[in-house]
Amino acid sequence: LQYFTIAGSKDLLAEHLERHGIPGAKTIPLSFDALADRDTFKLQFPLLAKPLISGGGKGIVKFQDFDSLATHFKTKGINQSY
Repeated sequence: LQYFTIAGSKDLLAEHLERHGIPGAKTIPLSFDALADRDTFKLQFPLLAKPLISGGGKGIVKFQDFDSLATHFKTKGINQSY
């Protein structure tokens, strides 16, 4: 059950892969704090913002640069975990 839970959660899976040295997509939880400063933002572009609870590609948004990412979520809000 523990591993099933990890596999079904994008954030838990990313942590598990990193902890065990398994290659995978770099992942951070999206928050307004993460969007506060482009110089401390930890991911490279282009990137995909994926809702933690979704499937079949629903809710995924691609961003080419920091400004488009920050503007999108500052305008739309962060109503679920990404």
